[in-house]
Amino acid sequence: MIDFTELDFTNKTVLEVGTGRGGTTIKLAKALKDFRGAKLITTDIYDGNFEELDRKIKDYNVDIRFIKTDGCELKNIEENSIDFLVCNYTLCAINSKSGSEVLALSRFREVLNFGGILYIEEEYPLNFVDNSMQQVWSRKWQLLRGANMLLGELSYNEINPSILEKILHILGFKDIQWQSSSHLITGDDSLEFFKYRFTNLLKRLNNSQIVEGLKQEMKDLEEYSKKAGGMEVPIYKIIAKKEI
Repeated sequence: MIDFTELDFTNKTVLEVGTGRGGTTIKLAKALKDFRGAKLITTDIYDGNFEELDRKIKDYNVDIRFIKTDGCELKNIEENSIDFLVCNYTLCAINSKSGSEVLALSRFREVLNFGGILYIEEEYPLNFVDNSMQQVWSRKWQLLRGANMLLGELSYNEINPSILEKILHILGFKDIQWQSSSHLITGDDSLEFFKYRFTNLLKRLNNSQIVEGLKQEMKDLEEYSKKAGGMEVPIYKIIAKKEI
């Protein structure tokens, strides 16, 4: 699969869909900093992290643009203008509205240059769990989805990579390759991002009894995670090309 450090980004334009808290953005900035003419565009529907992230990567002297836009729309991104498109841990959020992932992938293809590369990294759904660390991951998602439902909101919806491969083929992508693996997160901070998201959801619930119950569920999951040794996250990486 693709290693950012092994690619030649000379005079290339890279688009990241889903800035989030900036983990991938920083990796891309580091990869592009030594290449003449390299440009980075990063987009997200939430722009609250843009200013701080811009400060974090300014020393890399990378030509970067931050654009607030939906992944299905990608406003102000011209067709056939992107050489490398990265969408890490964002497609499941786009697919909160089931079917939106197809709209986004179609738009990805439009903005890519002919011969341009699409790279997606994402968690994927498990049909069953067979160890305690996978159980931590599964229970994490159950609690997040439960809180979303109580708020009347849509939850993230992962896509099986074999189905994603078929969708990309239908949309006209070529040379599609993917691989799945497990990522182990160990230590006391294994649920750090989950607790951040879950706590923010609970703040918006009005029923105090439900909130207290869900807080206890979160504490129970933390204890279970410590006993299990952490969390096992199923992930896939997929690459595809826009035909020349």
